[in-house]
Amino acid sequence: GRDNIVVRSLLGQLVVSNFQELRDDLCDIAENVVRTVKRQGEIVSYGEEQRGGGALWCADPDAFGVAVCTVDGQMFGFGDHDEDVPLMSTVKPLLYALAMHEAGPETLGRWVSSEPTSLDPNGFGLLEPEQVKRGDEDDGDDDR
Repeated sequence: GRDNIVVRSLLGQLVVSNFQELRDDLCDIAENVVRTVKRQGEIVSYGEEQRGGGALWCADPDAFGVAVCTVDGQMFGFGDHDEDVPLMSTVKPLLYALAMHEAGPETLGRWVSSEPTSLDPNGFGLLEPEQVKRGDEDDGDDDR
C-alpha cells in the first residue's frame, strides 16, 4: 500500500523528496567546515571529577562527522559519523525541545530561564519557580 516507504519514494511523497540533493548540499557544507574550521577552537577541559569516566578525554579531537535521518527513515553519514562521541552540552537544545513538546511553553517557562546562574552548568538541579527571573518580568533595575 501507500504506507510502504518504497512506494512513497517512487511517488515522490517522502518528506524530503529529493534526498540526494539534500545529501549533496550537506556534504558540501560539511566539507567546507572541515576545510575552514578544523582545529581553530580549543578543546574544553574539565576537572577529573567532571569528566565522568573519561568520555571527553577519550574522544578524538580531529573527528568530525554528520549523520542525518529523516522522519521517513532516509539516512546518510559523512566523515566520522559512526564514531562514538560525548554529546556534552550539544544535547541541551534537543532536550529543551523535547521538554517544550512534552510540557508546553507555559509550564516550561515556570522552570527554565535564560538568566545565568551560579549553579554548575552541567548540573541537573532545578531552581524553584520563584527563583527564576523571567525575561518579561521587571526587576526594578532601570538600566536606561
